[in-house]
Amino acid sequence: MSGGPGSSASTPSCSTRLAAIRAPLSQAGGDTLARAELSAVGRQYVDAALRRIGELSTEIDPLRTQLASFAKHQAGCRALRLVHQEPDWTADSV
Repeated sequence: MSGGPGSSASTPSCSTRLAAIRAPLSQAGGDTLARAELSAVGRQYVDAALRRIGELSTEIDPLRTQLASFAKHQAGCRALRLVHQEPDWTADSV
């Protein structure tokens, strides 16, 4: 398997080095990505992605809270909560 022009066959690919990040969208995953040793282009991609994730999270968090509030009052949602044994209707459980 070739690493592409100008790369060393013994150097692991970016995807290999970052494979241990289990939840890249979590705070811990984002912190790991921010500290990762990447090429200049890789750093640009990761930094741009982390900025977009932050922007989208700002928009999505209030919607998630609204959805959780709405779901509390829906019989089908309550039934699903019981089936999946969701302990609480918090924004994190939606």
